[in-house]
Amino acid sequence: MCIRDRLLALCSYFAQAAELLSQQDVNDGEVLSLTLNSIYALCKLKRPQMLVKAAFELRMMVIAGFSPMVDGCAVCGSETPDRFDVAGGMAVCAGCSAPGSLRLPLSPASLAAMQHITTCEAKRLFSFNLLPEALKELSDIAETYFLTQLERGFYTLDFYKSLRLMAVHNPENPQ
Repeated sequence: MCIRDRLLALCSYFAQAAELLSQQDVNDGEVLSLTLNSIYALCKLKRPQMLVKAAFELRMMVIAGFSPMVDGCAVCGSETPDRFDVAGGMAVCAGCSAPGSLRLPLSPASLAAMQHITTCEAKRLFSFNLLPEALKELSDIAETYFLTQLERGFYTLDFYKSLRLMAVHNPENPQ
């Protein structure tokens, strides 16, 4: 499988998510615009797949009315939360979140990226970069939050992930 196959699978995931979040007989210009701009960012601007996917998932949650609270700790107000409470959709400090809730690590770089994604103008959505570790962290948070809030999975996402896994295990195949 080549990179083109992974791009097609990822774009299919975007389309499936957009279909789910679009309402029949309603002008969903924001959903369509986000979907098309995400595909453009992947295919023409050559932005990293993980970055575009994470931005798509978080911005789609904003459009759907599930904007995560990431302007500081949602409990104590600290400007440096270090966890993301997935069920609550909020940044929290390690000591502030409820026991038993799924809390993912949140670095300052990932927090800044989440703040950018949720508040920036649409045309600036993909205008940030992260180091690989922070990008992986952001990707994990965005995907987990997206799937948790929608309470479902996507076969197109599973297929995309299987292609990425095959590419990692096949060194003759370029990433």
